[in-house]
Amino acid sequence: MADHFHLAIVYHCREGRASETAKALPGKTTGNVTADGYSGYNCLSTGTVNRLRSGYWGHLRRKVYVALPKNAKNHENREVLGLVAEIYKLEDEAHDRWSEGSDEHLRLRQARS
Repeated sequence: MADHFHLAIVYHCREGRASETAKALPGKTTGNVTADGYSGYNCLSTGTVNRLRSGYWGHLRRKVYVALPKNAKNHENREVLGLVAEIYKLEDEAHDRWSEGSDEHLRLRQARS
């Protein structure tokens, strides 16, 4: 990373899910915002804020799992769950070998996901 970048990960918890909380968070910061699919967060990727918004693999995994029919052995959702598991393995490998966000980590993601 260049010297002028300062990486911070911030978790903000507040009772309720009103969009006013989401609107108050960014301030003058820049970067990505990881949030679930709740529409109250839409304001983070539009208008003057215009942040790149990303989701959680865990949310996708849970939704796919819940949609899996009971006793379905060869359902297409099982393939999706397997792909998500491979992404988790890739991230574990990258975490063990390099720092997150490194060039090596990016190359591994591009090659295997």
